[in-house]
Amino acid sequence: MDMGILPALGSTLDETAGPAVFVSPTSPPSRAVASERGFPLAMATPGSNLRLVSYGCGRNAQRRLADQGLTVGVSISVVSNDACGPMIVGVRGVRIGLGKGLAHKVMVAPLETNL
Repeated sequence: MDMGILPALGSTLDETAGPAVFVSPTSPPSRAVASERGFPLAMATPGSNLRLVSYGCGRNAQRRLADQGLTVGVSISVVSNDACGPMIVGVRGVRIGLGKGLAHKVMVAPLETNL
């Protein structure tokens, strides 16, 4: 192993990942933790029932989404999500069209139903 590049303080060497791969304590979270944060709304399939988890956009876009009823915790149903054009979602009894760029910045999680 070439010691020309030393790992940062507090990092460890991951021997299972191949030659000289350092894992920092600030490395990205595991997939299990990332799934709690949700996934982009643009990746949802039609017929999905979801819950809005967070935004990944600026304040102006967040305000515009909130004005349309898309607030954190709200239930969303995906009506249409074609390869081209806006996706259509149902929120609070109305249908809203969202462009793909903005839909990629809205993070959602599957809606938990209590049976």
